[in-house]
Amino acid sequence: MTRPGRTGRPCADAGCPRLARPRSDGPCGADVFAGFTMSFTSLPGGSPRETDERRRVDALSADEVAAWLQRNPEFFESHRDMLSQLRLRHPHGGRAISLIERQVTVLRDANRMLEKRLADFLRIGRENDALSMKMQGLAHALLGERDPARLPGLLCAGLRRGFDVPFVVVRLWAEVNLPEASQGPVSASLQQWADRLEQPYCGPATQDEILGWFPERGQEVASMAAMALRAGNEIRSFGLLVIGSHDPNRFQAGMGTVVLEQLADMAGASLSRALPPKESA
Repeated sequence: MTRPGRTGRPCADAGCPRLARPRSDGPCGADVFAGFTMSFTSLPGGSPRETDERRRVDALSADEVAAWLQRNPEFFESHRDMLSQLRLRHPHGGRAISLIERQVTVLRDANRMLEKRLADFLRIGRENDALSMKMQGLAHALLGERDPARLPGLLCAGLRRGFDVPFVVVRLWAEVNLPEASQGPVSASLQQWADRLEQPYCGPATQDEILGWFPERGQEVASMAAMALRAGNEIRSFGLLVIGSHDPNRFQAGMGTVVLEQLADMAGASLSRALPPKESA
């Protein structure tokens, strides 16, 4: 028997599978190599299982990859060399950097933000401490004054000097034994508006009647805070304390009013000493 593929002649062996098939134009060896070639060219496709796995990997979305990494945070512990191979865009420039460099940059930026917030907290704390000291000093001055007639002037001077507000006025409409400068006609509508104030008004200086309390300077007031003066827990007010500023943003709607509320309570308690005593029932 001649070995297939060596001579190109058909096999003479009766047991050769070549004789069991219909005769073809090519030699037996050609068919064998043709079959081998067909099998070889099919290798890159892999098995159906490998093909399905490859398709599943190709179909993974970025969100799925991110979710998988979140579920497997130890992945880079066993693949540490990948950390130096990953490249990311620099947040402050166009050049590419490694993942580790990017993490350092992100942490550095976060640290700067935390330092800024800490500096802001410290600044606000110092400002609050200074404000508290000023409030305490003003309270001592008002409570230590024995002559009620001097209270309005003492209050206004203390606010101008210690709280950097150029416009301060106290206007009372109750019957009090105080200087006429702090008293004057006040419309019923403005008195009712003051009675409805549950907290200080902060915003634009648009009330013409109030602006008229600042002779020749009312047009300079851009924003103001108006506080109703009450005696104790009384609902009705007996006057208004108004402070104004050239800055339209100094007093704005929605700003914190805790300090202003404390100031209103302190001023109301001090000035109420000039109110006539209530008649007992």
